[in-house]
Amino acid sequence: MADKEARMMHGPKSTARTDILTLLQEEHDEMEVLIKTVLDSADADDVTDLRRRVLAEIRAALVPQAKAEEDVLYARLAQDEQTRPRTLEGTQEHLVFLRLLGELHAMTLQGEVWMAKFKVFAENVEHHLREEEQALFPQARTVLTTLEGRELVGAYQAAREGHARDAAAA
Repeated sequence: MADKEARMMHGPKSTARTDILTLLQEEHDEMEVLIKTVLDSADADDVTDLRRRVLAEIRAALVPQAKAEEDVLYARLAQDEQTRPRTLEGTQEHLVFLRLLGELHAMTLQGEVWMAKFKVFAENVEHHLREEEQALFPQARTVLTTLEGRELVGAYQAAREGHARDAAAA
């Protein structure tokens, strides 16, 4: 976890040298730190304010990230029979945890029910991230050329920013 927290403090690597999979790994690390913050929040004096702030950060990052990932990386990998099944599964996982995130956002941020739902959300997100990192990303490295992996960064960032604007306007 210390490596992930250090990467968060120093920010992502220069996108000129980063490929799409490295960038997504960094975003995964950031999400895991945010999730851990909420899971560890039971003893916080200002638990409601902390959860509200961190849940807003999770939503602001996760919604555009998932949609941009589908638009750019999954769309490209769906063209290859080796990676297509994992992109289809990943899209379904996005739907599940984004639905849970919406339900969490609508609930009172205190109590056992909220935390139980958050734990289910966290388990779904963490499962998805592990599957991408351990199964999809290694396969993607055999499908994407080095140049293509770097070129997808710009398209991904543009898509993510567009989805972030859409989410902020909603």
